[in-house]
Amino acid sequence: MLTLENFFWFWDLVLVKNAYLHIGENFIVCDSRNLEKAEFKIGQLSAGLTDVDKAVAELKEQLSRYTKEAAELQIHLARAQETISAAEGLVSKLDDEYQRWQDQVQMLDQSAESSSLRFPVFDSYG
Repeated sequence: MLTLENFFWFWDLVLVKNAYLHIGENFIVCDSRNLEKAEFKIGQLSAGLTDVDKAVAELKEQLSRYTKEAAELQIHLARAQETISAAEGLVSKLDDEYQRWQDQVQMLDQSAESSSLRFPVFDSYG
């Protein structure tokens, strides 16, 4: 039997359930908006990540080029050092040869002077 007390109790129950439904709808609306915002952010971050991937690929390629150039420069430098070393050896040998020639010229000059002192007669008639 429906009494006034039962009716109010039932009405309170209906109001409470309605309030929960209303609160739940607000959460769903809020969650839906948050989901849209999150999806938008994910899209932005994904685009940013693609840009970062492109930049990393370009930097890897640039590093590869620089590494190759550095290796080539190292090879050329080694060849240049070998050439310089060989040239220094030749210059040293030429210096030794020049010194030997200077010594021989000096000996010949001394020999010529001493022979002209010994044989002055030949100089007068020569």
